[in-house]
Amino acid sequence: MSALFSWRRGGRWSAVFALLMAGVTAGRAASYTFVDLGAQVAGAAKGLSPYFYGAAINDRGAVVFNVMNEAHDYRAFVFDGSSVQAVSALAAESTWAGSSNAAADINLQGEIVGHSRLGPNSAATHAFLFRNGAVRDIGPAGREYSEALRINDQGEVLGAAMGAQREFWVRRGDRTQWLADVVAPGATGVDLNNRGHVLGVSARGVFLHDLATGSTSYLDGVKGSVAVLSDRDEIASVADYALYRWQRGRAEKLGSIGGGVVFVRGMNTLGDIVGVFRNASGGLRAFVYSGGNLSDLNALIDAPGWVLTSADGINNRGEIVGAAVAADGSQHAFLLRPIR
Repeated sequence: MSALFSWRRGGRWSAVFALLMAGVTAGRAASYTFVDLGAQVAGAAKGLSPYFYGAAINDRGAVVFNVMNEAHDYRAFVFDGSSVQAVSALAAESTWAGSSNAAADINLQGEIVGHSRLGPNSAATHAFLFRNGAVRDIGPAGREYSEALRINDQGEVLGAAMGAQREFWVRRGDRTQWLADVVAPGATGVDLNNRGHVLGVSARGVFLHDLATGSTSYLDGVKGSVAVLSDRDEIASVADYALYRWQRGRAEKLGSIGGGVVFVRGMNTLGDIVGVFRNASGGLRAFVYSGGNLSDLNALIDAPGWVLTSADGINNRGEIVGAAVAADGSQHAFLLRPIR
């Protein structure tokens, strides 16, 4: 992807470019403190392969993240800022084998959603809701494979099911509706915000579906591949390896970084955006867009030996979760807290 850019070799500009691509900003102090979430769970997950990744963070700073063992069984954990708790799977949990679960999101009330295997001898996975220490199967009836993708502060859920084709559903209370039935055939759900609006795509285009009224609005001018939706109905997307934000009917190009923006993973109500870009060497790195600046997060921390490869979520306090690689090559989930 570095071929997308043409830079003159030698001279002052190539030196500046080399510094930026290395994630170095001369004279700039760290903007975040770094918390290794893998270290927080190590005592509760002995014998695991050191593979962790971040999932989501709520506005109280609680984080859900996932751990994988050598057999590729997953387990979800929640970190409340001081301690770690395992998130129950739908299967028996006397051993890790067969009890895989993975968290996808957490809301302000601490309710967690994701997907879980049903038992040691079952390949099926169902969407789950973890609340007040108890886990509940919320997978749509008649579907062997399902997952919950998002939960908002009202407890509304966006999910998907896999059969002959991938189908998307929304849940309010105990009622489940298929997006294909309420929006359009083949409708895809991408994100859900606290206003009860579902961002999605159908053959007709990008849409917002209101869960309360049942109405669907199609949006003009959204650029590229839509990714996330803020509580102000702003949309962050990627087009031609650049970051875009859609608001009030207009798409604004926010810029690019390194070899180009690859994924957008999260956005808060302040318009701060996080995700993944490729550096000049083709490696994946975490970025943040804040205050009009698109930055490599690695340049904003003081954590020798760590490389932040993905930023997966950001809350309204500016705290960020994602995945990082340690000096020994292991991957851990991280939490960044802004230095005020």
